Amino acid sequence: MLAITYGNVYVARVAFGANDSQTIKALMEAEAYPGTSLIIAYSHCINHGIDMTKGLDQQKAAVLSGHWPLMRYNPLLKEEGKNPLVLDSKAPSIPLDKYVYNETRYPCSSRATKKQPSAC
Repeated sequence: MLAITYGNVYVARVAFGANDSQTIKALMEAEAYPGTSLIIAYSHCINHGIDMTKGLDQQKAAVLSGHWPLMRYNPLLKEEGKNPLVLDSKAPSIPLDKYVYNETRYPCSSRATKKQPSAC
């Protein structure tokens, strides 16, 4: 997200499982942008401790909980007098724990901070 501060870098944050059309739009805008483009994509991983067949659902939960907001920053919009930052996700609609506790990495972190023995 630091790249946005340069003011001349196209930056997008996407999650295909949450909004495939936003992902495609970001990819197309990034390709068309005449300068540097950076796309940060939520990528589920086996180390997250999820059933990998549910990866796209977990991406959607990350967005719906507000953990992973979808956005695009297009410097060309400034030239049109528009706000270059477009927030594509809505306000959180599910509690954060509905996303977090689907992954074993977060409960393990919680147990570690409480200094309880854990099987993680």
